Amino acid sequence: MRATRLLRRGLALSGLLAACLVVPASSGAAGTAHACITRSAKETGTVREDAVSRTPDEAVQRDLQQHPSVHPAKKRPHPSFTVPVYWTVLYDKDNPSDGSIPDEAINKQIELANTYFRNIGLRFQLMRRNRVATDHTTLHGLEYFNDGPLKRQYHMGNEQTVNIYSANSDQMPGGWFTYPWDYQDHPDQDGVVLPYDSLPGGTDPHHNQGKTAIHQIRHWVGLFNTFQGRL
Repeated sequence: MRATRLLRRGLALSGLLAACLVVPASSGAAGTAHACITRSAKETGTVREDAVSRTPDEAVQRDLQQHPSVHPAKKRPHPSFTVPVYWTVLYDKDNPSDGSIPDEAINKQIELANTYFRNIGLRFQLMRRNRVATDHTTLHGLEYFNDGPLKRQYHMGNEQTVNIYSANSDQMPGGWFTYPWDYQDHPDQDGVVLPYDSLPGGTDPHHNQGKTAIHQIRHWVGLFNTFQGRL
């Protein structure tokens, strides 16, 4: 039964799969999150999350445009599958504004995800918000290979539930994600980690349209990047 559910999640977008260079967490790390890298990063051995610096909105937009069925447009009705969403907000316990986001921003991000994915039959429904006061060092040192303890503590749901963690880390250009096939061996590591200021209306003036989350959720359901090999 679990294998069937994983297959359903992983193949929900199977008609849109394309090539991507991905680097799993190192074998010595506890996490299983992935970060896409550029060709130059691969050659130098330096891992960078989703392109150069933070995921450029224009690159994400271009990538989405190449798949009209995941870009907002009027399409014929499609059977819907609802993905429960559990959102954990990680913020500095001594400075709540550092990482904290309003409920409105989360709601808008979910609405945006539904706009992008509805034409392929995916719908996201927020089930719970969890706000977690975190010490400054842990928050700002969070990376894709050391997020295991936090995820194990706050992860909820099963393989068809997306856990989204928003944070303000110094090591988080564009966030990171896990693939459907990671779930079987590391179920409590499943999910997406996002820069808190990349949500709609966020404090980053260049990346506050919510497209970073769309990009990473796309990986979570099993899609690869199309633009990686051309950067």
